[in-house]
Amino acid sequence: MKASSTENKSEQTKQIPINVLLGLGGNVGDVRDHLYNSLKFLMASGDVQVIRVSPIYETPPWGLEDQPVFLNICVEIKTGLKPESLLRLCHRAEHSLKRRRTVKWGPRTIDIDILLIGEETIKLADLTVPHPRITERAFVLVPLADIAPEWKLEGQSIASWRQQCDDSGVIRVAENDIFGDLISLSPSQGRGSIDDELNGQVGQ
Repeated sequence: MKASSTENKSEQTKQIPINVLLGLGGNVGDVRDHLYNSLKFLMASGDVQVIRVSPIYETPPWGLEDQPVFLNICVEIKTGLKPESLLRLCHRAEHSLKRRRTVKWGPRTIDIDILLIGEETIKLADLTVPHPRITERAFVLVPLADIAPEWKLEGQSIASWRQQCDDSGVIRVAENDIFGDLISLSPSQGRGSIDDELNGQVGQ
């Protein structure tokens, strides 16, 4: 019996589940709400489970300084999506929260970066893993060290890179309490209610 087109598509987009580290940040609108709803959107796919979330940090702009400060977090997830499929899902989450790519390093409602995928090295036209310049960015290293200090990058632990970075202006402004219900929720639980809620928000 031939496999259906849906089954073939699933095989093309999925792999054995693996742990992935993401970096999220924004400086437009209610950023705490955007951080939370970004994770809800990812989980609504049914292919992402949130394992750990860092505290929320206020951080100075990087790359383009004349703009408001950012709020940043790092998140460890488990997913069976292949890297390209995960990237597309992250872009869909950004779009749902009205992310517009107009100015490089400019203001944004939300930005979701794939930082590390296990020990994989990936170089594609639109995705490089490990994410470039992690070791230069305190707004990534500080929250990343909170959730994945033992992960390796260029032969050193994240904790070691954290100790070497200049964290001037990086301020912990909130713990991760607001994400607690997401951490305890499996991808299959409450999927419909999450989808419905997010669809309502996007339509507003």
